[in-house]
Order: sequence, then structure tokens, then C-alpha cells
Amino acid sequence: MTADNLTAAMRDFVEFFGEAGPRWGLPKDACRVHAFLYLSARACTETQIAAALSLSEGELRDAVAFLADYQLIENAGGQTWRTSDDPWEAMMGGLEARRRREMPAALEALRQCRERAQADGQTPRSAQRQIARMNQLAEDVAAFDRGTQRLSPRLLRGFLALSGRAARLVGR
Repeated sequence: MTADNLTAAMRDFVEFFGEAGPRWGLPKDACRVHAFLYLSARACTETQIAAALSLSEGELRDAVAFLADYQLIENAGGQTWRTSDDPWEAMMGGLEARRRREMPAALEALRQCRERAQADGQTPRSAQRQIARMNQLAEDVAAFDRGTQRLSPRLLRGFLALSGRAARLVGR
């Protein structure tokens, strides 16, 4: 796929992800590259990607490095890259990478805050309670996450689809 092959709808799709990514703490260009590869549904060279998205060599290199590091794209040989055409795999891959990188550090930081607040003799009880509550929420989310990791992707997809349909029905 080239810049000439991108329709207005496809450009809007790519740009939407470029704008949405930073709201989730992700690099804009990496999100644009990922969206472009997803739409391509085939391997593309770095030259094709850079031309289609008007990226400099440095911008493309940074985006590709980020995506490869997060295992959202894979090298298809040389300077050619691809991603899954399955949106579920893309989302779950991104979540898994963030979970691996961020959850342990966040849990440890919150535990340390809770312990320090309890031990310092200066932190008001109300603040200690609030820190402990936030720590407990993070621990609960992590435990829930560990539980969902044991479920099959098929079961998770079905659960999400059923929950979405139920929510839309209730919302009507």
C-alpha cells in the first residue's frame, strides 16, 4: 500500500490512531505506523511506510523500534514489517506488553507509599487510608488481570462480545 492507495477513510483511520495513542501514553507515529500496517494486512517495507505516512527516517526508526519492542509488529525480513490483521490480537498484544512493563512497577510504588505512610509518623490517618485504598484497588485489578490471563482467547472474546451486546441493549 502506498500514499496514493490511501483513501480518505483510511487516512482518517490512521490519523485517529495517531491522535488517540498519546492519550494512552503511546507515541503518535508508532500508532500511525501500526494502524497503517493493520490496514495493509500484509508486510510493508520501511520505504512504503515512510512514504505513505510522510515520516522521516528517524521518525520511522523510532516508531518501528517502539512497536517491535512491544511485540506489536514483527520483522518479515530485512526492512519489511507486518502486524496481525486481527484487532483482538493487536489489542491484547498491546495490553500484554503494557502489563509486563507497567504493572509490577506501579504495584511496587504503591506498596512503598503505603508502607512509608504507615511508618513515618507524619502522614495523617486519612491520607494513609486513601493510599491504602488505592493500593488495594491496584492489587485487586492485578489479581483480576491474572485470572483473565488463564482464560482462553476464545472465551474472552465471547465474554466481551456478550457483555458489549448486553450493555448496548440496556443502554437503549
